Amino acid sequence: MFFNNLPAFNLNSGTQVGFFRRLSRVKNCVCWFDEYTNDIDEKRFQALKSAYDGMGHEKGKMSKDNRTEITKVNGSCVISGQYLPTRDDNALFTRSILLSFERKKYTDEEIQRYDRLKEVELKGLSSIICEILQYRDEIDRGYGMSFSGIMDMMKDELIQEHSAFDERLLRNFVSILTPVKIIMDSIGPLDFGFTYDQFYLLSKKMISELSVQISSSEAVASFWNLVEYMLDSKMITEGEDFKISTCGDEIEVSDKVNKQVTYDFRTNPEHLLYIRFTKIHPLYLEAHRKQYGKNGVDMVSILHYFKNHRAYLGYIKSTRFNTINTSAYIFRYKDLGVNLTRLKETDTEYNPDQFNTSNSGKDDLPF
Repeated sequence: MFFNNLPAFNLNSGTQVGFFRRLSRVKNCVCWFDEYTNDIDEKRFQALKSAYDGMGHEKGKMSKDNRTEITKVNGSCVISGQYLPTRDDNALFTRSILLSFERKKYTDEEIQRYDRLKEVELKGLSSIICEILQYRDEIDRGYGMSFSGIMDMMKDELIQEHSAFDERLLRNFVSILTPVKIIMDSIGPLDFGFTYDQFYLLSKKMISELSVQISSSEAVASFWNLVEYMLDSKMITEGEDFKISTCGDEIEVSDKVNKQVTYDFRTNPEHLLYIRFTKIHPLYLEAHRKQYGKNGVDMVSILHYFKNHRAYLGYIKSTRFNTINTSAYIFRYKDLGVNLTRLKETDTEYNPDQFNTSNSGKDDLPF
């Protein structure tokens, strides 16, 4: 907050030494790391996870004794990018508070507000910190008690409402709810532009939604891995249980809230996956029990996860498979990240005659 246009640290190009120095440069300030992908260096990814617990980089010194040097984590991390942090079973996801920003058309009023915010940003936002720092002692004294109270209340409400929640994710949100509550309830002179109750309800909603998203990403990945396994094991067949076809026409489907939606692929044809869940889901449960020793995700839950997946298009009441007309769920094949295309027995994988260029028609090669 006290920097003048300090650029972000690029996670894909900065050095490892520069990365740890950015974490330790200033105490109690925000460190901005940009261009996150799930393919960043393993050591850097593990360091981001460790920063959540305040564990820095420890290295031995070139001396004859056992002295070591520790580069501490003195700031908190803001990580930005275009990819969800689903790597390593959502390890970084559960250590974060995820804010998603969708690309959309903005109104003139929204654009004006954005321009106004950028003008204020250029002048500097450090005065916000100066206003809050005067209440540091009050926050220090009341943080532990307030944190426990908010944690218990939030957890009880989520359980009563039968809402999904991840314990670590819940603690993340409570950690930022706590100082806001202390300032608003005990001190009260600062105008945040919103009430504590509004912030609390928004946090509770986000905890539930993000927890479902974490669970769905794990369940979805496991499901498609088992579908590939079932295909290779001849438990399911293309054309009978699913089909992949190029669509260059209009199709009408029921979306995730059962509204009729029309997709037009006449300009840009796409590969679509049609899948019979009523046939595949029991086989998935059987394969899941054999492989993991426990039940897979039930039909209602797995469909809920799929309906919130970016590849999902909708439900169609009737489409033709090999021997039957039946209902199916439709996905954009390219967005699923799954490989369900296999060579058929009638396909020719290698034809030696296509490489024979001899004019005599005789095979001069010894093989």
